[in-house]
This record gives sequence, C-alpha cells and structure tokens, in this order.
Amino acid sequence: MWNSSTSTWSQLGSGVILGDINTVVINQNNVYVGGLFTTAGEMSAKKVAKWDGSNWSALGDGLGGGDVNSIAAIGSELYVVGSFTTAGSGSANRIAKWDGSSWSALRSGIDGGPVFSVAIGLAEVYSGGSFSTAGGKTSNRFALWNDGTVPVELTSSTAQADRVWLISARVPLTN
Repeated sequence: MWNSSTSTWSQLGSGVILGDINTVVINQNNVYVGGLFTTAGEMSAKKVAKWDGSNWSALGDGLGGGDVNSIAAIGSELYVVGSFTTAGSGSANRIAKWDGSSWSALRSGIDGGPVFSVAIGLAEVYSGGSFSTAGGKTSNRFALWNDGTVPVELTSSTAQADRVWLISARVPLTN
C-alpha cells in the first residue's frame, strides 16, 4: 500500500502468496483482491480475498476452476469475473456475485471464453472479454446483466474486436 504522506510502500499483513493478483478494488473501507492464488495472509483463500485494514479473510469457499480477472463492487455486493467455473460450493460459469456472506451464480453465466472486465451501472452489470454467449444468448464479447434477467447482447459492433479488456462505468452519487 502506498502512503502518500510518508512516500513509502507497506505490505498488507503477510500479503497474498502462492499465486498472482489480477485485480484490486476498494469498497466500504475494505480491499478486495482477485487472481490466481490460494493463500492470503495465513488464510486459505481461493482466488479472492478481503483485507479489512488489519487482517486477510477468505470470501466463503472462494472460486474454483480458473482465475479471477476483475471485480466490481456496489454496497456489500461484489461481482467477480474470470475463467472460473465454481463459486462457493456451486457452479458459476465465469461470473458470480458475493452478497457479503455467500456466493451465487448469475443464471447460466458466460460461455465461449474468459471474461476480463466487469462494471456496475445503476441497475445493471456489464461484462467484457473473449466470450461468445451470456445467459445462453449471443453476446459477442460484451454483455449486460439487468437486475436478475437473462444477459442480453448490447451491440453487434463488438464482434469486430478480438476481446474487451476494460470497461469503465460512472455511477452518480446521491445525497
């Protein structure tokens, strides 16, 4: 972690070992990391973990079958994408939601290749990557999940790209 007042780097506990970190997101004073690792601090943490300012902790049973490429957070919810096939003890095809206490799949998930990025709008989740279908529908590397409904294709023009690596969303703040 970078401390701008002292211009120094510091380690978060004993860090993440036995693998790589692909993504970092800060939400509600916690730092969440995802990647291809098995241990955070002294804890077993399969591909995703939380730093609360003092300690590392696992998010349930974590993810299995592939790595985590991106995490987006809103409130107590995290949306995680990558090449994994399980979340917690259930099937989750490349996209899953953590509600603060358990994992759930977003219906049948995403097929045809890995998901590299995720962003949250007001009531929707956007995902991009090298995939061809989302929720059983043609999605050509870019898909939208809208409030629990089946993901839908956003645009056919994305089919010209080899993959989508980064999505950025702006969510207005309210008082």
